[in-house]
Amino acid sequence: MDKLKTYGDIYDEVFLEKFGEYRRDVEIEELEKEFEVDVEKIAKLCEIRIKRDILNVSGSCVNSHSSTNKEKSEHNNDLYIGTIYVNILDPEVRQRFTIAHEIGHILLGHEGVSHRDTSYTVYKGIIERMNEVSANGFAAELLMPEILLREALLDTMTELDYNAEGKFSESDIDYIAVNTANKMNVSLESFKYRLKNLNIFR
Repeated sequence: MDKLKTYGDIYDEVFLEKFGEYRRDVEIEELEKEFEVDVEKIAKLCEIRIKRDILNVSGSCVNSHSSTNKEKSEHNNDLYIGTIYVNILDPEVRQRFTIAHEIGHILLGHEGVSHRDTSYTVYKGIIERMNEVSANGFAAELLMPEILLREALLDTMTELDYNAEGKFSESDIDYIAVNTANKMNVSLESFKYRLKNLNIFR
């Protein structure tokens, strides 16, 4: 990589707007790894703390617009507002997605305590389910912005000697996806879901 990319280079205008008052700090920050978004650095830029512990869910966060990071939650005295709690027993890629997901909850203004679970059946109300879907969408875009994802795919195809204009079998796509997901430090499942949403490889 000749010149370090900034987050402003890889996120579109609509997504950058979601950072609100932190937008400028985020967009001028440089990526330290060619294809990997540093979610912990982004959390720090947005004044969000991360705490790792053994949890019975993948992660949680506490959010309230009227409170500061140092204030305890009215819902739970052990949880601090503006803090993401991550399960240290989860694999690294899962922890990264959890952090990105919980950053989404905070920046999108989802009030209260949020618990990330892989099954939507635990979310009782329609608003809670909608918030989970939008936080997942935010996380996918944060970790795998289309510009960066396409560059990582091209890099992988060049390394593996694939012709980008050629036809790909399902096994070709799986092989390319595994290698590119590793390069972006995301799970294969979330990477393939993002590919589908972006209509790549149709």
